[in-house]
Amino acid sequence: MAAAPTLGDALANPLRLPELVWFTVGSTAELYACQWITPRAEDPNPYLEFLGGLSATTLEASTAVVVLAVAGFLGTLYAGDRPDDLVSFAFYWGAASLVGYPFITDIGGAGWLVVHVVLPLSIPAAVALGVVLRWGREARTDGDAVGLAAALLVVALVVSSTGATAYATSFAAPQADDNPLVQYAQPAGNLGPTLADTRRLAADDEGTDVVLYGSHLYNPVDDELERRPTCSNWFNALPLPWYFEADNVTADCAPNGTALEAALADDPPVIVAHEDDRAAVDERVGDDYDVRVHRMRSRDTPFVFYVDESGR
Repeated sequence: MAAAPTLGDALANPLRLPELVWFTVGSTAELYACQWITPRAEDPNPYLEFLGGLSATTLEASTAVVVLAVAGFLGTLYAGDRPDDLVSFAFYWGAASLVGYPFITDIGGAGWLVVHVVLPLSIPAAVALGVVLRWGREARTDGDAVGLAAALLVVALVVSSTGATAYATSFAAPQADDNPLVQYAQPAGNLGPTLADTRRLAADDEGTDVVLYGSHLYNPVDDELERRPTCSNWFNALPLPWYFEADNVTADCAPNGTALEAALADDPPVIVAHEDDRAAVDERVGDDYDVRVHRMRSRDTPFVFYVDESGR
């Protein structure tokens, strides 16, 4: 977002501080007003839907942490002489995140928001687990076989629950639709090697690194945020613009065959097109590029990546 000042800009030039405040607080407040306050006849306020989704994902993906956090909070609140301030604060922080983060998202199923809930809840959860381990140690010292067995059972349930969740979500079915951590707008499969090749080729290229071809990826919009590449249909191209920005990759657009031919004259190392638009690219590049197809959403939206490995 070239037009937006950074914190460093404001520190270097305090006169830019009001501009920074507007871009962070003012524009955010304007967005929230449009999202949550303005009446919408065709799209009712989805807060309860987002809250329910975030709650379900948090409980399904982090069951052990949630249960232990509740136990740790209640234990320090009622079992001791006075509540533990850190544990109480962390529990309220997690609860507030669970209620608050659905306000600041404009999509459902945003599984990554769970980290903002689980992180603070891990503090009271750790306290509860520590109490169980202490009970087990004391039971072993006292020769209390029943108490020791109960403590070991709780630890075994926590470890097995966490391990089973990690295996199911990250190894057994990392892209499955029933995986609570999968969000529709994320790429399916492994896009990493192609992105790594793009980054490597861009580092050695002095011109345009990536050409986005076709009507699906072309739609320049006069946007005050100047989302780069400014020639692209930015939302259709996601998540590629984020990767391009992070890797310092220069991208341009070719909306039609004539523009594509002009772009190919400079031998761009990578060309990207929606699969519906690939015919025009195929007939012009021949065998000069390695062709790779990746789904840019969890179930659909295939993009064709043409990667030049010839070193021209």
